Amino acid sequence: MDAASSAASTYYLLYRSQATEGLSVRDILALLAQAQAYNRHAGITGLLCYSGGLLVQLLESPVEAVHSLYTRIQQDPRRGSCTALLSTVEHGLYRAFPPGMLRAHPSAAGPPQAAGGHAGTH
Repeated sequence: MDAASSAASTYYLLYRSQATEGLSVRDILALLAQAQAYNRHAGITGLLCYSGGLLVQLLESPVEAVHSLYTRIQQDPRRGSCTALLSTVEHGLYRAFPPGMLRAHPSAAGPPQAAGGHAGTH
């Protein structure tokens, strides 16, 4: 792909990785804050999902930015078993997610614990 067509295209990469053992919700929230800052600076948008130690992320940006970030992600000691699930290029600058979209849902920490250790409702 030449520079002119790359500039007018959006590259999408969907991958999954496993959080390393002992990674806490606080660590996941720190990872999220770090990702938000880096992605904002690099012009990368996407979606990050976390549940039960599994991270799934969709990245979207010009191909060079996504490849650079994915290389960093594969080397991140907080993750293991990083596997690309899907990658594609769409011509045009369409993005599914606006800048700064990465957010943590309140349930990322799991259900609140009531006194006595029973899960509460919300």
